[in-house]
Amino acid sequence: MSAQVAWDPAWRVLDAGAGTGLLGLAVLPHVARVTAVDTSAAMLEVLAAKAAGLSLETHLCPLEALDLPAASFDAVVSSMALHHVADVPAALAGFARALRPAVGPRPGGHLLLADLDSEPGTFHSDNTGVHHLGFDRDALGALLVEAGFCAPTFVTALDNPKVGADGVLRNYPVFCVHALR
Repeated sequence: MSAQVAWDPAWRVLDAGAGTGLLGLAVLPHVARVTAVDTSAAMLEVLAAKAAGLSLETHLCPLEALDLPAASFDAVVSSMALHHVADVPAALAGFARALRPAVGPRPGGHLLLADLDSEPGTFHSDNTGVHHLGFDRDALGALLVEAGFCAPTFVTALDNPKVGADGVLRNYPVFCVHALR
């Protein structure tokens, strides 16, 4: 993500699907504040303990129904969470609403999502809670545009060779998409 955007020390960043905070804590030294959202109270408790005394707050909320103030973030980041979201268009619309809009020559907020390319359903050993077997980049790009984002740009962030749930070694590429509100 850092290769796709220059972090600004004044930014407020939303970490969507934060889990225990691997991404949010990595971003935090480069920005003013991180708000971590997840559906797991237990994971957010772990994150809150790690982030004690830091400019990071947690918020228990499904990504499909973000209840955060509009235009309150300069960037939304998410890593490996989107395939666990049932209603991706609703989540993307919520991300767009949470980001600051473009004003004059100033671009709108940044969206940075990392997730799996389409896969055969073998990445997870148990697909409970998995709503998408990765994503087709063109289809996700179209959903981003429908949600109000412009210029979605995909890069392969990681080639991830792994023995899948079926015992077969496969490469599970992880993309990172950057788009502007």
